[in-house]
Amino acid sequence: MSPKEKIHSLMQEENLDGLLLVRRDCFSWFTGGRYNHVLQTTEVGIAYLYVTKHSIKCITTMNEKPRLEAEEIFNKEIEIVACPWFEDLDTFTASFFEGRVGSDDGRAGTVNVFKQIQQVRASLSEDEMNSYYSLGQDTATLVEHVCLTCEPGMSENKIASLVASKCISKGINPVCLLVAADERIEQYKHPIPTENKLKQVLMIVIGAERHGLNVSLTRFVHFGEISQAKRDRINTLASIHAEMIAETRVGVPYKEILAKAISFYEREGYGYDWRLHHQGGTTGYACREEIVTLKTEGNVIKNQAFAWNPSFVGIKSEETILVKENGIQLLTRTDNWPIIECNVNGKVYKMADILIRQKNATK
Repeated sequence: MSPKEKIHSLMQEENLDGLLLVRRDCFSWFTGGRYNHVLQTTEVGIAYLYVTKHSIKCITTMNEKPRLEAEEIFNKEIEIVACPWFEDLDTFTASFFEGRVGSDDGRAGTVNVFKQIQQVRASLSEDEMNSYYSLGQDTATLVEHVCLTCEPGMSENKIASLVASKCISKGINPVCLLVAADERIEQYKHPIPTENKLKQVLMIVIGAERHGLNVSLTRFVHFGEISQAKRDRINTLASIHAEMIAETRVGVPYKEILAKAISFYEREGYGYDWRLHHQGGTTGYACREEIVTLKTEGNVIKNQAFAWNPSFVGIKSEETILVKENGIQLLTRTDNWPIIECNVNGKVYKMADILIRQKNATK
């Protein structure tokens, strides 16, 4: 079904006469990847979509209308209506309401049905999956290029700027960009980049968005040889991640996947590490649609995206995957990065390894 058909079906299920979409993620989903924001730091855009059984209105202010008409709203079904910038957009929007109206954030007296919207958008269309794969490949490629060319002595901020620049050149929004070098990798789970300079070990974590869709991945670089003990830990974590992916099958409860993951940690002697950071969850039109806990309800469905991110202290494994009819597709797996082959029940999963570079490597 198209987003419009999904919304109409949701309206019928929830006994709604209209549904208002104000969030950036919902706007992008409904419009096939278009944008309704100006600021990068807000969940709500400057244009709303009001959907009823018979019409679709894009409601905005007069100063935003020209660009929206020229660059975002190509669907001829959508009528753009605008109020002066100095009028309250919510009050103007509510003047169109008739009957019982839902929304994705509960504003203007509407019924909040955001959780239900997340559910109906979880199964992606063929076009969405193709766009998703392209985003995954572009993001992984640019992060890996920075890993292949950065040098000891560079600050975390400098390395982050290289990643961000490459993202912007590809029309990608780096919604989460974490960079840590050496001791900061073990100290913090979410290391915002600083002026700390790379000496030997680098971690880059990115959450990247384009056309509303989000991918997440983590890559490590090590200058010089690593110890056998660290190599064993890296291999063990890759194996746990591969087993989590193997458990992500249509019909399997989310919380069951996490419960299995915890048992994998315990089997390998890392029974406490899973408590130190979340293990990821569903993704798609948010960096995480939902972080899975042992209380999370819901089952895996076909064409749904996940980003699992198991970790030990100082090591993390993270990719974005699609659960397709014929198996798992790793969106962020490229052919230009070292891999660890993990055999799970006779199937080989190619997991990202740490990149080993010589200390005197040159660009």
